[in-house]
Amino acid sequence: MSVDQAVAFFLDDARRHKSCPIVDAERNVVGMVSRADVLGWHNEPAHDGATLYDMGSDADLAVVHAGDLLGQAVDLMVERDVGRIPVVAPHSRRLVGLVARKDILRIRAVRNAQENDRAAFFGPAVGRQTEAQAD
Repeated sequence: MSVDQAVAFFLDDARRHKSCPIVDAERNVVGMVSRADVLGWHNEPAHDGATLYDMGSDADLAVVHAGDLLGQAVDLMVERDVGRIPVVAPHSRRLVGLVARKDILRIRAVRNAQENDRAAFFGPAVGRQTEAQAD
């Protein structure tokens, strides 16, 4: 995809993506591009046919594998100060998904709701010794 095509994509109000992975012809992740990056390029002079690959390739891009623990992805996202991280196939950089901060917050909300439901069913004293039991 050319830089000009990417600018048009991110300027389209129907699409509210904050960032997208950049992949090569074999679908290997080579970088990430943010809406802010692309909109910044919009204000620059002509890009003479430059592609996203040319502008956004990053050999040091943080990725996780499908079998990694969610906590590893979160730690890496915090360490790199990113809101999204590509998920790649084991033993390659082939894109299989993307984990976003929003996904992690949804998982946390579901877990919190499950804990609240459990507490409502069993009562607040489950797993805790009452004062009468302690005596």
